[in-house]
Amino acid sequence: MIEFSKITPELFVGTCPRTVIDLNQIRLMGATGIVSLQTDDDFRNWDIDFAALEKASYEIELPIARYPIVDFDDQDLKARLLCAVDTIYRMIAVGHRLYLHCTAGQERAPSVAVTYLCKYKNMTLQEAVSLVRSARDCSPKQSIIKAVLDA
Repeated sequence: MIEFSKITPELFVGTCPRTVIDLNQIRLMGATGIVSLQTDDDFRNWDIDFAALEKASYEIELPIARYPIVDFDDQDLKARLLCAVDTIYRMIAVGHRLYLHCTAGQERAPSVAVTYLCKYKNMTLQEAVSLVRSARDCSPKQSIIKAVLDA
């Protein structure tokens, strides 16, 4: 069972889907696309058959974009953050409502959500962090986000 938070009308952040039932729940909440930040190691560690989930997601018209970011790796987050954020922007710009997830929805996905809000919704870092934290208990990597946005 997934656990999620609505950040904006077009962006949800939550835990990883593990079953087709989870995908259906994501679809029922109104999401029309998924952005996954999980790595192959995450899939192995959590016994997730990503190929089966990806196939099922397309069958229910819930496309998945994947931008793997290694958990607890600040350098990997810093290197991959903007690619994930730009994908979110492009998908939302064409009308998608997105479900953004890492594994637990505590660090990687909230960090990407905060960066998206800063870059594309013109929020300050403090405003974006406050908004995301008001919706879910999480720890966005503010120092990494600031470094990426200031570069």
